[in-house]
Amino acid sequence: MRNLEIKIKIGLISIFTCCAFIPVWKWMYARFFAEGSFYEHGCLIPFISGYLIFNMRKELKKLEIKPEKIGMVLLLVSLLTYIFALYFEIHFISGIALIGVICGLVLYNCGKSVFHKIGFALLFLIFMVPLPNAVILGISFYMKLFVANIAAYFSHFFIPLKQSGSMVYLPNGVLTIGAPCSGLKSLITLSALSLLFAYLTGFRLKKKVLFFLCALPIALCSNILRIILLIFVFYVYGSKFTMGWFHDFSGILLFIIAFLSLTGLKNIFLLWPEK
Repeated sequence: MRNLEIKIKIGLISIFTCCAFIPVWKWMYARFFAEGSFYEHGCLIPFISGYLIFNMRKELKKLEIKPEKIGMVLLLVSLLTYIFALYFEIHFISGIALIGVICGLVLYNCGKSVFHKIGFALLFLIFMVPLPNAVILGISFYMKLFVANIAAYFSHFFIPLKQSGSMVYLPNGVLTIGAPCSGLKSLITLSALSLLFAYLTGFRLKKKVLFFLCALPIALCSNILRIILLIFVFYVYGSKFTMGWFHDFSGILLFIIAFLSLTGLKNIFLLWPEK
């Protein structure tokens, strides 16, 4: 009977939370499916978190349900933050407030033991909250300059070219390295994947941090390889072919290379003995 009451309570609270945060859901949906989005993976994050929690259902049933008052404090602070962010249209803060509300509800209704058990799944939701566009554009600007410099440097040994900023000048045209080619999109996705891999493999804290940090060089190196490939293809086949279907194909190829690199690194970490 107690379990049924808890399930009904959680169900009602979940419905209320979803309705109260409709503006946030609408904003995130628009960002997920916008043209050139950096957060196409965002729509998958809640399902991944839900799956992780679902897999713990047997262990969760054994835990003591002991509501914590600190959960109410977190809930109220998060709700006030949400109202403030909603009024001033600070969407990113609204998204973070949503996660704070969920964490507060879990703490207040279920207690520390349950929160500790599903804490990773809840905090993993951060990866579904898109960064502000100003931050995205700022980071991607410097990243595209970096990858353009490195890619042009290695390419100039084989192809006559000149590079200025994000522009690569070739004998048959100009290749512009735009924000989508900066590598930021793959970095955001790989950061989420690396953290998920580290959690599922049960690495100790030092390994988890190191594995997570490895997402940055993997994303950058993969993207540099992609830009080098685009430069060579542009030089041989021209602008129309390169910026057509091949551009999208190279993006898929980039992710495959990065994913395989991350998987290989995970296997290396598994061979690294724990101390």
